[in-house]
Amino acid sequence: MNRTLSPVTAFAALVLMVSALPSAAQAPSPAEEKLRDALKGVTLQLRTAESEKAVAAAEKAAADQKNAELTAQIEKLSKQLTLVSRERAEEQEKATAIQNNLEGVLAKKQEELTAYQKSLDKWKAAHSEISDIAKKKEAARAALERKSAALERNVTDLRSRNLALFATANEILDRYRKFGLGQAISAREPFTGLTRVKLQNQVQEYNTKLLDQTAPASTPAPQKP
Repeated sequence: MNRTLSPVTAFAALVLMVSALPSAAQAPSPAEEKLRDALKGVTLQLRTAESEKAVAAAEKAAADQKNAELTAQIEKLSKQLTLVSRERAEEQEKATAIQNNLEGVLAKKQEELTAYQKSLDKWKAAHSEISDIAKKKEAARAALERKSAALERNVTDLRSRNLALFATANEILDRYRKFGLGQAISAREPFTGLTRVKLQNQVQEYNTKLLDQTAPASTPAPQKP
């Protein structure tokens, strides 16, 4: 297999060939010395350039490898970033839906709370009104109870007075029944003279008793509230 010589190798072989050529006097001339020195310098420069080229090639290969690795990492991170962005967008969409739902529930609860507060205010007003009515009814009931007690006492008093009046009237009637015709004839002046005066005195006495037993004016019945 043919091998291609590098420029440095070929130039070094050329220098060796030139150095191996014999001169006519077997001593290098100044021109040859100068040429040899120049060839040596160029050879060193070529070797240095070749080494630098090899180093540069190795560095380029390493850089290419690093670049490939970084490119692969970037692609991987880009895919991960795309996936994370998609997941984040989905989570954001879910969070937005949940927030909208919660806002709707909160608005509904606020409406229910407002309606409940209105109902509570109405109930308080109705309860206050009922309490006022109950107080008025209780006051009216107490007043009626007092009037009823007073009427009961008045009725009891009237009953006792009427019984006494009835007894007095019976007593008068009994005495008039006893004052019969025979007594009037024996007195020779029926209902006149001393007998009349006596009878009038008795009537006056009974009248006084009746006045004492007369019931006072009845108290009017209480009106319903």
